[in-house]
Amino acid sequence: MWGPAARVGARLDDGIVVPEGRLGWSLAVAGTALGAFFTQERTPLSLAFGVPLMAAGSVLAASSVRALGRGGRVVTHGPYRWLRHPFYLGVLLLLLGEIVALRAWPALILLFVAYRLTVKRARNEEHNLRLESGRAYDAYAARVPFLLPLAPPLPPGGMPAGASARRGLLGDLGEDGRSDGGDDRRGDPT
Repeated sequence: MWGPAARVGARLDDGIVVPEGRLGWSLAVAGTALGAFFTQERTPLSLAFGVPLMAAGSVLAASSVRALGRGGRVVTHGPYRWLRHPFYLGVLLLLLGEIVALRAWPALILLFVAYRLTVKRARNEEHNLRLESGRAYDAYAARVPFLLPLAPPLPPGGMPAGASARRGLLGDLGEDGRSDGGDDRRGDPT
């Protein structure tokens, strides 16, 4: 998120909205893809392993975008039942698949840079979501893994609408994406 409260060098514990690093992340992803393309030595075996990774990453990224819709709220259905950042995992799988398919091993260095920037961007997004949604996002984050689906998913359809953040589930979110679970920073009664 960008806004008047965002400032360069802001720390995540400052309680202000921080920039998500869209430009740097986009350049790292594009650089990795181009690096793989220009250093390619594809073989039938490399394509057999890389293309499924690319397909899985593409499907995951596309389904994440579809689940998000127009944004502006915490999403707990679709791939967001399994992990908090499925779009980023999809993009990283797509890049890894391209590197494997094209046998572009030098591009692994760029993939590492893209991974580091992806994690930083995801942490900044989470910080901003916590500022907007308070305990509701904390409850969601406590139940759903960050980037790898290493825990059971949420129930189909996401978190139950009547669930309370006090019980470890996401409270019902209104149209503006804010929780009715009561966030002390906003002064909502609980």
